[in-house]
Amino acid sequence: MAAFQIILQNFDGEFSVAHLKLSASSDISGNAVTKPPSNYIIDIEFNTNRLNRPELSVARTLIHELIHAEMWRKVLSLSVKGELNYDNWTTAEQVNFVYSIRDNFPGIYDYYRNYKNWHHEQMAAHYRYIKEEGLRQYDNSYSNETYEALAWVGLRGEGGINGVTGLTEYPTTAWENLDQERRLELIDLNNLFKESNPNCQ
Repeated sequence: MAAFQIILQNFDGEFSVAHLKLSASSDISGNAVTKPPSNYIIDIEFNTNRLNRPELSVARTLIHELIHAEMWRKVLSLSVKGELNYDNWTTAEQVNFVYSIRDNFPGIYDYYRNYKNWHHEQMAAHYRYIKEEGLRQYDNSYSNETYEALAWVGLRGEGGINGVTGLTEYPTTAWENLDQERRLELIDLNNLFKESNPNCQ
């Protein structure tokens, strides 16, 4: 079973603590955004201006956003409010919730505590292989290195890429820990993929 199908099962109406909603908008930046849960709904919103890409790139975005949704679902399972808008919570509720994350999901707690962008940091270190597997299962016609390069997209960090080092302005720890030569190889592979594949119709 494909990795993204396994994640989707976690949102099955009979078992899930959250419902998954797919929507589209031309008013967002990036390829897509997964919004924090609100009223037990996790919304993945796709940018309609960014769908003119190779089909596997669009699939990569879906898998990436499904992983975000799964991370939100796990954290939401600890909340009794059906949403994660901490601004509406009392200080005691916020503290109890953070302790609950620590006790139930220590890995998430570690990233939550140590990184502002904890989703991408944790995804880069631990979920990247799910992206690779999902892409391979979706279209098994590329090299393993191509899937690895595609899986890194969105997980390299924020800001522009330095052409010499391959580092973004604010790199994720996992991307920064790669050898410089490997970073540049992965960037080149991703660029070659984009140049060699037609956009979706």
